[in-house]
Amino acid sequence: MSELPATVAMQKSLEALVLKLATEPRVLAAKAAARRAFLDHPNAKTRDGAASLEDAADQHFFGALQLAVNLDPHRPKLQSLFLYRHATDGQVFPSSLHGGIENPDNVYRAIPVSHERRYVLHGRRHSPPPAQVTFELMDSIPGLDSIGHQIAMLKDRDMVVGADGSYQITLDAEPADGRANHIQLTRAARCLFVRDSMADWRLQQPDSLHIEVLPGEAPPPASYEQLVETAAWLAPHYAQFWQDLRDQYVVHMDVKTNRLDAPFMRPGGWQFISNAHYDLREDEAFVFTTRPMGAPYHAALVANHWWITADAAHHSGSFNAAQAEANADGSITFVVAARDPGAHNWLDTGGVRSGILQARWQGLPSEVSTLEAGIVDFQVAKLADLKSLLPPETRWLTPAERDAQRAERLAAYQLRLSQG
Repeated sequence: MSELPATVAMQKSLEALVLKLATEPRVLAAKAAARRAFLDHPNAKTRDGAASLEDAADQHFFGALQLAVNLDPHRPKLQSLFLYRHATDGQVFPSSLHGGIENPDNVYRAIPVSHERRYVLHGRRHSPPPAQVTFELMDSIPGLDSIGHQIAMLKDRDMVVGADGSYQITLDAEPADGRANHIQLTRAARCLFVRDSMADWRLQQPDSLHIEVLPGEAPPPASYEQLVETAAWLAPHYAQFWQDLRDQYVVHMDVKTNRLDAPFMRPGGWQFISNAHYDLREDEAFVFTTRPMGAPYHAALVANHWWITADAAHHSGSFNAAQAEANADGSITFVVAARDPGAHNWLDTGGVRSGILQARWQGLPSEVSTLEAGIVDFQVAKLADLKSLLPPETRWLTPAERDAQRAERLAAYQLRLSQG
């Protein structure tokens, strides 16, 4: 058996520790307590919410444990988060999405940091590169204390990268003072959150990263018993946090049903988002058309009541501009439905008829401040009317072609799990 790349071996080691923690009696008791956050929520009384509740509770549980094993800023690890069920060298790890509408085009990595330490993040960008890479300094690891507020952001387009794709990012409490790719750590800094957004799953791969902690004083590492204690505390806290955050977000953003809002810019200017709830009958679809607007990355995706995206490695629950079939004028028409409408750009909800929908645009020039033209139109339509409603150039898939589409997605998704 060939030796695993170092980052893959580290991922496997951390996931093995999570699987071990998940068998501890105290942690299992905490899992049962965390499940109450779902059972007590109004979503549990809906058909679709009840159908996906157990899966959502399990995914949050494993997501919490992944955070629990990598909270030490003196010994930070590089761990990919929010992955679908996967196997690494024979070890199977379950899906661990946390209900933040995680994007299957992204590789997410959260690196704990402290202003008391100095770090060098060694990276290599591959060819072709991801559509966008962002390094976001946060005052919390999302789900630990808060969603986290942005302190600083370094975007790929602003970085100095060598001809061979190599780069270094320095992180410490001092100003840049002429250093390229520097992120200054404040006292509030707790996490460097890395997102690699990939449009072509077959060819693009996330940046290879290695974190170096420069010499300095450090407390002793957490014992296994301390990890058990942390996991037991975090599991119910984490589950309740994401329920509360989602509910607050819906009210704050005034998310409409079957109606996309105007795209808005996220802090740091790295992304525009448009949201909608979908609520459909069995014979209906939500049809909407977007314009990529020249963004290096553009996509749409759906998630269930708990804001967990359908397993996009096995379903077409997301499409980016590289995967979708565009209309003749460059716009893209998507079809949200619980059952296959036949259209190539079907956003497969995994059988549920209600949930959340997002469209995203990333990597636009900094001078772009509004994106109203990114949404062309939207409507609820009968599945039986789609052939006459969708653009004439729409590609329609047979069941065999749909199976092939899914198989291609799965094979492409699995590539990222073996890359170091």
